[in-house]
Amino acid sequence: ESGETAVQPATLTVRPFSALQLELEPKRATSTLFYRAPVFDVRITNLGNREETLDLFAGDDENYCAYEFERDRVTVRPGGSVTVQMVAEPRSRPIIGSSRLFQFSVTVRSPSDPYVTAAVTGQLERKAVFSAVFAAVVLVAVLAGVGFWMWRPKPVVVRSFTADPMQVQAGEPVTLAWDIENLGDGSYISPGNLPVKTSVGSVVVTPQEPTTYRLTARGGGRTVTQM
Repeated sequence: ESGETAVQPATLTVRPFSALQLELEPKRATSTLFYRAPVFDVRITNLGNREETLDLFAGDDENYCAYEFERDRVTVRPGGSVTVQMVAEPRSRPIIGSSRLFQFSVTVRSPSDPYVTAAVTGQLERKAVFSAVFAAVVLVAVLAGVGFWMWRPKPVVVRSFTADPMQVQAGEPVTLAWDIENLGDGSYISPGNLPVKTSVGSVVVTPQEPTTYRLTARGGGRTVTQM
């Protein structure tokens, strides 16, 4: 009301305090046969008002994975951020099996003050070399291939086709003999279309003129002709 003023100087002392923020990118990664150790970015932000020296740790409850940082200790100024790369890799990988998901945690901690700490969680998916479904498909394909190879139609093979005697007078008998492996239906001797129904056999013919006899053997999807 009177316009009178007064000033009193004072001092505010802000004591050192610590506050950390920890981020992980990506939150989840996959380890495969060709990409065994995915890389994670660990971002540390110092929200306090003093410089912090921090150690980095990582682990999972079952100790199934191995972790490695590019640096195990960092120094972060007040209000600043530092990004450290970390690789994570399963200690073992089955040849056949389903994928498995591991949850791990990354922790930063001051070596001088155990209360200055922060943590973040991530996930690592481990995939087997072959999935159970793929392995089953491959096994079925292999068994089918083996079965086809064992039961496949075998091609016909003419072991021998002979005439006894090789030369005769007109009207004299000649014995034609054959030995055929994997004989099928539709085999014959020409001329005359004499049927050949057995693998080993013979037939007597009486040529009346110069004649060339041909054996046509069929079997296993193959046709063989022999004189």
